[in-house]
Amino acid sequence: MRRFMIRYFYMVLLVMVVPTTVLWAQNDSIPSQTEEDTVIDTREIPTEAEPTSTKKPVGDRGPFRNRRFNPNYGLRRILNHFTFTPTIGYSRTSYVHKSADTTEASGDFKGSGIPISGTLNFHYKWFRLGGGAELEFHSFKDEEIGIAQGIINDKKTTFTKFYGNIGAEVYQYWDYMLVPEVQVGALKLGKGFNTDSVNNSMFVNLGVSVEKVLSEYFRIIIKPSYEIRSLERIGSEPADYNMNAFSIKLGVSIRYPDIPRCPLKACHTQIKHIHYGNEYRGQPLPIKQNRKYGELNPVLKKYKGRNKKKLNPY
Repeated sequence: MRRFMIRYFYMVLLVMVVPTTVLWAQNDSIPSQTEEDTVIDTREIPTEAEPTSTKKPVGDRGPFRNRRFNPNYGLRRILNHFTFTPTIGYSRTSYVHKSADTTEASGDFKGSGIPISGTLNFHYKWFRLGGGAELEFHSFKDEEIGIAQGIINDKKTTFTKFYGNIGAEVYQYWDYMLVPEVQVGALKLGKGFNTDSVNNSMFVNLGVSVEKVLSEYFRIIIKPSYEIRSLERIGSEPADYNMNAFSIKLGVSIRYPDIPRCPLKACHTQIKHIHYGNEYRGQPLPIKQNRKYGELNPVLKKYKGRNKKKLNPY
């Protein structure tokens, strides 16, 4: 009986000690997680591959395909010094005949014309220097032809002029500018004149341009001028004629922009501004604006016409 009790005691002890030892070994190799401890997973997380595209970033896009027109290049800066001025008007010419032995005027007659001209000027500060050409459609009345015997063959003819031009911006009040100009050149008579017996000399045109500055690149011009010219009748009865003329012309002056227009249709900035590091102008050439704050009109374009009825004009 005593041996049985000893054996039973050892079996109970073995059953209790062995599981305890195994649990102690597991707790020693795997630490328990508490609120203060955090598990850090050092495994590399696979990243999704970025989609490839052949398109350039928006900031690298240029408004023009031709690099020469990029605002960072100098071609626009050079062309910006030039203006082209087409004009059309009305002229009145007085032909005053003076004989060789007297100073009294005799045989006077008149003609009228429609001059169409184009002038290209280079601008340097307040001065402008250039040249141009003009075609004038000239006409006479029937009774004038009878007076001008040996000079005129037809009541309709043309003048062709080639001239140099020099001027200066002498005065500016707000958006109006006063520019005296002098033109000197050659005059070619048309077939309506008897060119076999008539010679003409050079002409000098003195005029003043009154310019309405709509924008930095666009102006409306009205120009009164007085032109000094003469012709000579040769042959058996030589005579000199003064054919001075007064004219008034209306035109526009267009300057090539030094920067391109904004390529973003949703952008309605009226003054010069910057996108993607490039400078742009905000208006078409003929739109009235002021380089200081953008617009001369007291009412902006977005509030005019049908736009004023919209809750959001743009």
